[in-house]
Amino acid sequence: MQKKNIPFIITYILTVLFFFLAAMFYRQSFLAILVLLLCVLPVLSILFTNLAIRKLSVDINLETFSITQGFPAIITLQLHNKSLFPLLNGNLSFSFQNNYYPSQVKHTLGVPLEPRRKAPYKLPFETSKAGLLTFDFHEFHVTDPLHLHTFCVTLKKHFECTVLPPQDNISFPVPAPAKRESEEDILYVPEGEQTGDIKELREYRPGDKLKDVHWKMSAKADTLMVKEFEKAAGHMLFLLPILYGEALDATLKTFYNTCRYLVSIREIFTVGIFEGSDQTFTYITVTEEEHILKALLALFFATPSAGRSLPLAALSEQTEDASGIMEIYGKEVLVDGNAIYVGKETTES
Repeated sequence: MQKKNIPFIITYILTVLFFFLAAMFYRQSFLAILVLLLCVLPVLSILFTNLAIRKLSVDINLETFSITQGFPAIITLQLHNKSLFPLLNGNLSFSFQNNYYPSQVKHTLGVPLEPRRKAPYKLPFETSKAGLLTFDFHEFHVTDPLHLHTFCVTLKKHFECTVLPPQDNISFPVPAPAKRESEEDILYVPEGEQTGDIKELREYRPGDKLKDVHWKMSAKADTLMVKEFEKAAGHMLFLLPILYGEALDATLKTFYNTCRYLVSIREIFTVGIFEGSDQTFTYITVTEEEHILKALLALFFATPSAGRSLPLAALSEQTEDASGIMEIYGKEVLVDGNAIYVGKETTES
């Protein structure tokens, strides 16, 4: 029983009491029968609802675990009432939020269930911001027809959906990667620019250049084989996305498309993800598309910075030379304080 049942219980008791007094006063047999029926109905209502709950199945799924910003995340919900008793007062309790924009609001969806029927639903959730969208389905409440008792079915379903920023074709003059000499620097820049030495041959992947195809080996292997070149240690571009303030969503879009552009021109780079809660860094080396998604997911779990300049300052404390860092903030890509990319316009530093 819940608090919302109390007014119905009081009303029902008063109704039974009224007809009982009327039966006593008028001494009519039909009133006595009515009072008896009113006393039996609550037991039957609660009993049949309880039996129906035992045969209720609830299936909840997320259609896709990754979507692009602007497209809806769709939850499929299917409830099957296998009993002969209708459950017309069902309510689904759930919550959802973007990790960057926490929300403690719980939502309720009314779901009536007919006997011996499946009730399929599709719940679309609009995605106006990029980030990690989480869904939590808590309970399914069912109240008997007389609203005297509410049964609770615990669900404990959790889903996560990555909302990717929209893709945009951008380009800008890529600065020469800084050479980092100290051991600490090399910890997060293990590889760098290509040398002329072939490291290995591998199968062709979308985005590889035709000039790197090894045609003789491709003919022998009956599949396209691509030359993988050695990398010069100590040279690598370093990207530092700044998660701060109202520019957060624009930063994610610029970061995502900057990574896509650098991968498309075969640049290998390192992403430094700043954790605002304890001011630590996670370093991810990006060589292909799947590494971009890995960096984005780590970014979605990161706590935004408490200040615009805090990530670069923290990085400067960990390395002797923080020059050449590509800061990404809002619609800008900056190197040493100079914008090399602003919105859709390219400027020279």
